[in-house]
Amino acid sequence: MQSRFAKSKAPSALRSAGALHSYSRRDFLTTAAGSALALHLPMPKKTVVTEVITASPNGNVLLRIFIDANSALKYQVNFKRRAVIEPSAFAMIVDDVNLTRGVALAKSVPYRFNERYPVRGVHSEAINHGNGTSCEVTHVPSRARYAVQTRAFNDGVAFRFLVFGEGQRIPDEATTFKIPAGSTVWFHDFEGHYEGVHQKREISVVKEGEWAAPPLTIKLPKENGYASITEAALMNYAGMGLRADGQGGFKTVLGHALPVSHPFDLRYGKEEAKRLSKPAAIDGMITTPWRVIIIGADLNALVNCDIISNVSPRASKTISSGPPNRVGSSRPCGVAISGWRRKHLRRNERVFATRRAVGV
Repeated sequence: MQSRFAKSKAPSALRSAGALHSYSRRDFLTTAAGSALALHLPMPKKTVVTEVITASPNGNVLLRIFIDANSALKYQVNFKRRAVIEPSAFAMIVDDVNLTRGVALAKSVPYRFNERYPVRGVHSEAINHGNGTSCEVTHVPSRARYAVQTRAFNDGVAFRFLVFGEGQRIPDEATTFKIPAGSTVWFHDFEGHYEGVHQKREISVVKEGEWAAPPLTIKLPKENGYASITEAALMNYAGMGLRADGQGGFKTVLGHALPVSHPFDLRYGKEEAKRLSKPAAIDGMITTPWRVIIIGADLNALVNCDIISNVSPRASKTISSGPPNRVGSSRPCGVAISGWRRKHLRRNERVFATRRAVGV
């Protein structure tokens, strides 16, 4: 009679253990013990990524994305090892679901870039040099996937969301920018639209509910430098405003929920404002503008920063006269600047730009 182990499909070690005639007692005991141990050994654990750090080329600027103990996605920004933005919560909301709560980091892909291109403004050539990371995130409850793209430059950082999917969906945001205690801020509200008068305030006295129209400029404590919060590559998406939380932070608020400015009310009226208060749906993938934090040791560094144009796509050659600037930025596009103007007004423009950046 053929042994019932002859055609066994068990692992080779166990199959051989059944053919006792081919094993000595010592061999049998060794094989059996090894097989039993293998069955009880824990499987190697899969590496769980809980943070991703993007550093500037010179190492002075760090943008850290991490998952806290409650599985919420957060970030912080440092300049020369000191906080520019303290640990703050991301909040990317789609169809009333906060996709930054209950998350897992799937993978991250780092990359580098280094280029120069002609630009209009306080200098003629822009420098686009930095490091980037594309982080894939999964919202565990809904299994929705999205990416957080980050870039770190020697003079600031930028981040944005790309939410994958099809069909029409309504995006919203409530990301917080928590400013270090002891900082001074300059900002104006939305009453006068972009012509509002900047106010200089200590961050500790900014009350909950106060509005700030970007850019919001910051003098960091203890001579740690300056920073400015704004956005770039604003296309097919609602503009960003900021609202104080009364605890040293400002939360992102999109255009449909911003207060109506007095000039808009005079020109278009309350009915039009009511119509625009409904959030807009986006068809297909949702791509937010870049949230930009400009950082420098002094105000001159803020004025000379190229991040806004760096992260914006190039302008169409058919509508641009002169150097190929980029769209979605605060710099002028399609406006010819004469040589006389460059020569005689450049210094005054620099002074004006510095004052405008801080509201003085």
